[in-house]
Amino acid sequence: MARLMEKVQSMVKTKESGNEEVWRARLMDKVDCVGSELRLIKYLIVIICLFECFNMLLYCTRSVSQL
Repeated sequence: MARLMEKVQSMVKTKESGNEEVWRARLMDKVDCVGSELRLIKYLIVIICLFECFNMLLYCTRSVSQL
């Protein structure tokens, strides 16, 4: 968390110094990074859901075969 705050403060200082192109480029890099992380989280959630559905189907088939 402290690391993130340092990055934000450095971005604010860069903006205050008048170098807006650098500030915008850094901000866009951060946005791209967050977007990539969110995509990865989405894929992991889908994989976990598929795994749970498969386990549920296996459980159902085992319980039916025991009857």
